[in-house]
Amino acid sequence: MVITPDVSTRKPKTTTPGQGTALGDIPYVREAFDKFRGATLQGLFRLCFGRVGGRHTWKKELRKFSGFPFDEKAVQFQRKKAVAQKLAVSE
Repeated sequence: MVITPDVSTRKPKTTTPGQGTALGDIPYVREAFDKFRGATLQGLFRLCFGRVGGRHTWKKELRKFSGFPFDEKAVQFQRKKAVAQKLAVSE
């Protein structure tokens, strides 16, 4: 008996772009992304997108990230700020 996963039940990944500059458009950040290995970017990806993601998509998606779609006064911003403060510099 072979069991195949039903991939049609997966939700598509959607992200709402922020109003800032995409990280890939900033020369210093683009160079830093090229130097880092994928596993180094996992913490940043999780902070930005709220999910772990696949290691093959971390750099690509982070280059497109242009900020959060909510205001600094929003509850989501406070949550993201708390998570960022818990991250170590090495992450």
